[in-house]
Amino acid sequence: MYVELTPGSDIQETLTFSRGSGVPPVATARAACLDPTDFETHRLLRAIAENTTLSRLRPECCCAPSHWLMPPPVIERYLPHVPEALTNTCRIADQCVTTWDFQATIFPSFRHMAADAAFETLRTKTYNGAVRRYGVISEAICARIEKELTVIREKRYADYFLVVDEIVRESPRTCGRGSRQPPRSSPIVWASPMSTRFGITCCSSAS
Repeated sequence: MYVELTPGSDIQETLTFSRGSGVPPVATARAACLDPTDFETHRLLRAIAENTTLSRLRPECCCAPSHWLMPPPVIERYLPHVPEALTNTCRIADQCVTTWDFQATIFPSFRHMAADAAFETLRTKTYNGAVRRYGVISEAICARIEKELTVIREKRYADYFLVVDEIVRESPRTCGRGSRQPPRSSPIVWASPMSTRFGITCCSSAS
Protein backbone atom coordinates (compact mmCIF):
# COMPACT_ATOMS: atom_id res chain seq x y z
CA MET A 1 0.00 0.00 0.00
CA TYR A 2 1.21 3.48 -0.90
CA VAL A 3 0.08 7.08 -0.59
CA GLU A 4 -0.16 8.71 -4.01
CA LEU A 5 1.62 12.01 -4.57
CA THR A 6 0.49 13.70 -7.78
CA PRO A 7 1.47 17.11 -9.20
CA GLY A 8 -1.55 19.36 -9.24
CA SER A 9 -3.06 17.97 -6.04
CA ASP A 10 -2.48 18.91 -2.41
CA ILE A 11 0.92 17.29 -2.20
CA GLN A 12 1.85 18.68 1.22
CA GLU A 13 -1.31 17.45 2.93
CA THR A 14 -0.90 14.02 1.34
CA LEU A 15 2.76 13.86 2.30
CA THR A 16 1.90 14.77 5.90
CA PHE A 17 -0.55 11.88 6.00
CA SER A 18 2.06 9.54 4.53
CA ARG A 19 4.67 10.43 7.12
CA GLY A 20 2.16 10.37 9.98
CA SER A 21 0.68 7.01 9.05
CA GLY A 22 3.91 5.35 8.00
CA VAL A 23 2.44 4.42 4.60
CA PRO A 24 5.18 5.03 1.99
CA PRO A 25 4.58 7.64 -0.75
CA VAL A 26 4.65 6.95 -4.46
CA ALA A 27 4.84 9.51 -7.27
CA THR A 28 2.29 9.33 -10.08
CA ALA A 29 1.15 11.64 -12.85
CA ARG A 30 -2.44 10.33 -13.15
CA ALA A 31 -1.76 10.61 -16.86
CA ALA A 32 -4.90 11.25 -18.90
CA CYS A 33 -3.03 13.00 -21.71
CA LEU A 34 0.11 12.04 -23.58
CA ASP A 35 1.26 15.64 -23.83
CA PRO A 36 0.18 18.83 -21.99
CA THR A 37 -1.06 20.28 -25.29
CA ASP A 38 -3.69 17.50 -25.37
CA PHE A 39 -5.60 19.04 -22.47
CA GLU A 40 -7.91 21.16 -24.64
CA THR A 41 -8.75 18.12 -26.74
CA HIS A 42 -9.49 16.28 -23.50
CA ARG A 43 -11.87 19.06 -22.44
CA LEU A 44 -13.62 18.94 -25.81
CA LEU A 45 -14.13 15.18 -25.56
CA ARG A 46 -15.41 15.49 -22.01
CA ALA A 47 -17.87 18.19 -23.09
CA ILE A 48 -19.17 15.84 -25.79
CA ALA A 49 -19.44 13.01 -23.26
CA GLU A 50 -21.35 15.26 -20.86
CA ASN A 51 -23.55 16.63 -23.65
CA THR A 52 -22.63 20.19 -22.77
CA THR A 53 -20.58 23.11 -24.03
CA LEU A 54 -17.02 24.00 -23.14
CA SER A 55 -18.17 27.10 -21.30
CA ARG A 56 -20.51 25.03 -19.12
CA LEU A 57 -18.18 22.09 -18.58
CA ARG A 58 -17.60 21.58 -14.85
CA PRO A 59 -13.95 21.32 -13.75
CA GLU A 60 -14.63 18.06 -11.90
CA CYS A 61 -15.57 16.44 -15.21
CA CYS A 62 -12.00 16.79 -16.45
CA CYS A 63 -8.55 15.80 -15.37
CA ALA A 64 -6.14 18.49 -14.16
CA PRO A 65 -3.86 20.20 -16.70
CA SER A 66 -0.93 18.56 -14.91
CA HIS A 67 -2.27 15.06 -15.53
CA TRP A 68 -0.13 14.18 -18.50
CA LEU A 69 2.56 11.54 -19.06
CA MET A 70 5.46 13.42 -17.49
CA PRO A 71 8.99 12.12 -18.09
CA PRO A 72 11.05 11.53 -14.92
CA PRO A 73 12.97 14.85 -15.05
CA VAL A 74 9.69 16.81 -15.08
CA ILE A 75 7.98 14.97 -12.25
CA GLU A 76 11.19 15.16 -10.22
CA ARG A 77 10.89 18.95 -10.25
CA TYR A 78 7.55 18.68 -8.46
CA LEU A 79 8.89 16.34 -5.76
CA PRO A 80 12.51 17.31 -5.03
CA HIS A 81 11.89 16.90 -1.30
CA VAL A 82 10.42 13.38 -1.57
CA PRO A 83 12.96 11.29 -3.49
CA GLU A 84 11.60 8.11 -1.90
CA ALA A 85 8.31 8.63 -3.78
CA LEU A 86 10.14 8.44 -7.08
CA THR A 87 12.13 5.42 -5.90
CA ASN A 88 8.89 3.64 -5.04
CA THR A 89 7.46 4.47 -8.47
CA CYS A 90 10.45 2.81 -10.12
CA ARG A 91 10.13 -0.19 -7.79
CA ILE A 92 6.47 -0.71 -8.76
CA ALA A 93 7.28 -0.26 -12.45
CA ASP A 94 10.00 -2.90 -12.22
CA GLN A 95 7.48 -5.36 -10.77
CA CYS A 96 5.04 -4.91 -13.66
CA VAL A 97 4.84 -7.52 -16.39
CA THR A 98 5.90 -6.09 -19.75
CA THR A 99 6.38 -9.25 -21.79
CA TRP A 100 3.20 -8.73 -23.80
CA ASP A 101 2.40 -10.95 -26.73
CA PHE A 102 0.35 -8.79 -29.07
CA GLN A 103 -0.28 -11.77 -31.36
CA ALA A 104 -2.30 -13.59 -28.70
CA THR A 105 -5.97 -12.96 -28.00
CA ILE A 106 -6.82 -12.54 -24.33
CA PHE A 107 -10.46 -13.38 -23.77
CA PRO A 108 -12.26 -15.46 -21.12
CA SER A 109 -13.46 -18.88 -22.17
CA PHE A 110 -17.16 -19.32 -22.78
CA ARG A 111 -18.69 -21.20 -19.85
CA HIS A 112 -15.26 -22.69 -19.09
CA MET A 113 -15.25 -24.61 -22.38
CA ALA A 114 -12.05 -25.83 -23.96
CA ALA A 115 -11.15 -24.14 -27.25
CA ASP A 116 -12.25 -27.10 -29.39
CA ALA A 117 -15.54 -27.45 -27.52
CA ALA A 118 -16.30 -23.75 -27.94
CA PHE A 119 -15.56 -23.93 -31.65
CA GLU A 120 -17.79 -26.97 -32.18
CA THR A 121 -20.57 -25.24 -30.23
CA LEU A 122 -20.17 -22.24 -32.47
CA ARG A 123 -20.25 -24.41 -35.60
CA THR A 124 -23.45 -26.14 -34.49
CA LYS A 125 -25.16 -22.87 -33.59
CA THR A 126 -24.08 -21.32 -36.87
CA TYR A 127 -25.51 -24.07 -39.06
CA ASN A 128 -28.72 -24.30 -37.02
CA GLY A 129 -29.13 -20.57 -37.35
CA ALA A 130 -28.37 -20.68 -41.08
CA VAL A 131 -31.17 -23.22 -41.59
CA ARG A 132 -33.60 -20.94 -39.75
CA ARG A 133 -32.39 -17.94 -41.72
CA TYR A 134 -32.13 -19.34 -45.23
CA GLY A 135 -34.21 -22.50 -45.14
CA VAL A 136 -31.89 -24.37 -47.47
CA ILE A 137 -28.14 -23.91 -47.14
CA SER A 138 -26.73 -23.45 -50.63
CA GLU A 139 -23.18 -24.29 -51.61
CA ALA A 140 -22.32 -20.58 -51.67
CA ILE A 141 -23.61 -20.03 -48.13
CA CYS A 142 -21.88 -23.18 -46.88
CA ALA A 143 -18.60 -22.06 -48.44
CA ARG A 144 -18.92 -18.63 -46.87
CA ILE A 145 -19.69 -20.08 -43.44
CA GLU A 146 -16.73 -22.43 -43.63
CA LYS A 147 -14.47 -19.57 -44.69
CA GLU A 148 -15.56 -17.53 -41.70
CA LEU A 149 -15.26 -20.47 -39.33
CA THR A 150 -11.71 -21.00 -40.55
CA VAL A 151 -10.81 -17.39 -39.75
CA ILE A 152 -12.53 -17.61 -36.37
CA ARG A 153 -10.65 -20.79 -35.46
CA GLU A 154 -7.31 -19.28 -36.55
CA LYS A 155 -7.95 -16.09 -34.59
CA ARG A 156 -9.45 -17.98 -31.63
CA TYR A 157 -12.63 -15.91 -31.70
CA ALA A 158 -15.11 -18.73 -30.96
CA ASP A 159 -15.52 -17.75 -27.31
CA TYR A 160 -15.99 -14.13 -28.36
CA PHE A 161 -18.86 -15.00 -30.71
CA LEU A 162 -20.55 -17.18 -28.12
CA VAL A 163 -20.34 -14.48 -25.45
CA VAL A 164 -21.68 -11.84 -27.86
CA ASP A 165 -24.48 -14.24 -28.77
CA GLU A 166 -25.63 -14.32 -25.15
CA ILE A 167 -25.38 -10.54 -24.88
CA VAL A 168 -27.40 -9.98 -28.06
CA ARG A 169 -30.10 -12.42 -26.95
CA GLU A 170 -30.62 -10.27 -23.85
CA SER A 171 -31.80 -7.47 -26.17
CA PRO A 172 -33.40 -9.17 -29.20
CA ARG A 173 -35.24 -6.05 -30.33
CA THR A 174 -32.05 -4.36 -31.46
CA CYS A 175 -30.01 -5.44 -34.44
CA GLY A 176 -27.00 -3.97 -36.25
CA ARG A 177 -27.05 -3.16 -39.94
CA GLY A 178 -23.80 -4.91 -40.79
CA SER A 179 -20.77 -3.37 -42.39
CA ARG A 180 -19.00 -3.24 -45.72
CA GLN A 181 -15.58 -3.70 -44.20
CA PRO A 182 -13.28 -6.10 -46.08
CA PRO A 183 -12.75 -9.65 -44.80
CA ARG A 184 -9.40 -8.71 -43.26
CA SER A 185 -11.18 -6.87 -40.47
CA SER A 186 -12.55 -8.62 -37.40
CA PRO A 187 -15.17 -11.19 -38.48
CA ILE A 188 -17.51 -10.08 -35.71
CA VAL A 189 -18.31 -6.78 -37.43
CA TRP A 190 -18.68 -7.34 -41.16
CA ALA A 191 -21.97 -8.35 -42.74
CA SER A 192 -21.96 -12.13 -43.00
CA PRO A 193 -23.99 -15.29 -42.47
CA MET A 194 -22.16 -15.69 -39.14
CA SER A 195 -23.17 -12.29 -37.76
CA THR A 196 -26.68 -12.71 -39.18
CA ARG A 197 -27.09 -16.08 -37.48
CA PHE A 198 -26.34 -14.51 -34.11
CA GLY A 199 -28.61 -11.53 -34.65
CA ILE A 200 -25.68 -9.14 -34.50
CA THR A 201 -26.58 -7.83 -37.95
CA CYS A 202 -29.74 -8.07 -40.01
CA CYS A 203 -28.17 -8.00 -43.45
CA SER A 204 -25.92 -10.67 -44.91
CA SER A 205 -23.54 -10.44 -47.83
CA ALA A 206 -24.43 -14.04 -48.66
CA SER A 207 -28.11 -13.31 -49.09
